[in-house]
Amino acid sequence: MLLNIIGDRASLSAITRTICAAIPSFKSIDDFLFTHSHDEKVKQVGKMAIARVIAKAEQTSIVKQLADGDLGSRAQAEEHILNTCMGTLIQLLATGISYSGADKVFDDLTIISFNYDRCVECILFHLLQPTFAIDANRAAEIMRGLRIFRPYGGLGLLYSGKGLPTPFGPSLSNVPELSERIRVYTEATDQSGHLDVVREALEAAGKVIFLGFGFHKQNMKLLQISGKPGRKQKSIYATAFKEPLPARETIQLRISRALHPRGIDVTEPDVDCNAFFKQYQILLAG
Repeated sequence: MLLNIIGDRASLSAITRTICAAIPSFKSIDDFLFTHSHDEKVKQVGKMAIARVIAKAEQTSIVKQLADGDLGSRAQAEEHILNTCMGTLIQLLATGISYSGADKVFDDLTIISFNYDRCVECILFHLLQPTFAIDANRAAEIMRGLRIFRPYGGLGLLYSGKGLPTPFGPSLSNVPELSERIRVYTEATDQSGHLDVVREALEAAGKVIFLGFGFHKQNMKLLQISGKPGRKQKSIYATAFKEPLPARETIQLRISRALHPRGIDVTEPDVDCNAFFKQYQILLAG
């Protein structure tokens, strides 16, 4: 597959040696691709590696079991997921929403995801059905109303209603096509219209929640909004699981510079996403 794309074995070997030698110097392949974004072939192979790893992870995840397992497997997966932060999120979203108003369940939610996988969308799609006693077609319609933005792209849309969707846990034979949807930082900054929509959503938000976020400088730059007078005041909440005090202080500083909030609440290092939703559920519901 790679050989067909790169053209010859010697070039492919040189690219893989470059990647293998450099990767240990970076926290993630995303950081590596940012540094080496000048090399189109290295970038292409790196994107294919990302697409393959994410597609494989979707295939083997419990979320895939929720989507495609037999009745017993789906029930087991749903029970597990309801005990995670996603279970608390669906409670927050559905409370106060009537059956006839189910299409408004995402009115107060916007997701900005720096992840390539579609676990959140897939889980919400499947939890909507028992929550509102609706079928898959109705749930898919509601999902098309969810505002979700991915500055770095992803494997494709699940419930777009436009063209053929990319199934959850796609075939690895589709990796070349999937990799074309992945963006590196320099490509994300070129998507000025897309980033404008992201920043407008942040400007309008009353509450902003960072879950499992890395707070890389370049990512915070993508989220930068104006500090002009008259903008909507917002409260910020951020998990900092297993992060020491100096890191939590840096997180507060980077958030403050990017979003100019009214207040920032960075959790203690023993609070993961699940614990965060349980502790802050009443506050977030308000």
